[in-house]
Amino acid sequence: MPTLKTAGLRAALRQYARVASPEALMHAELDAVAAGIRCMAESGDLEESVSRSLERLWAQALKRGLGLPEDEVPWTQLESVRHRSQGSGWGFSDEIEAAYQDFLAAWAGR
Repeated sequence: MPTLKTAGLRAALRQYARVASPEALMHAELDAVAAGIRCMAESGDLEESVSRSLERLWAQALKRGLGLPEDEVPWTQLESVRHRSQGSGWGFSDEIEAAYQDFLAAWAGR
C-alpha cells in the first residue's frame, strides 16, 4: 500500500496561514486534498491514517469557507474535489460527501 506523508503538508499549510488570506489558504487546503485523491486513484487505497488526515483537511477547508463571503468561496473547486472523491477509498468518499452536506446546511443557516 502506498504511503503519503501528511505531516509535512500540514506544517507547510500552517506556515502559509501566517501570510495567506483565508481564501488563498482554503484553495491550498483543497489543492492538498485533491492531490491526495489523485494519489488514491493512481496507487490504490492509502493507509487509513492518511485518509483520515485528508478528511480532516477537507473539514478544515469547509469550516474556513463558512467564514468567507459567498463570492470568495471556491465553489467550483469544492465541487471538483467532491466529485473526484467519489469511489475513492473505503468510506473516504462517504466522509467527504457527509462533510460537504453538513457544510451546505451550515451555509444555508448563516
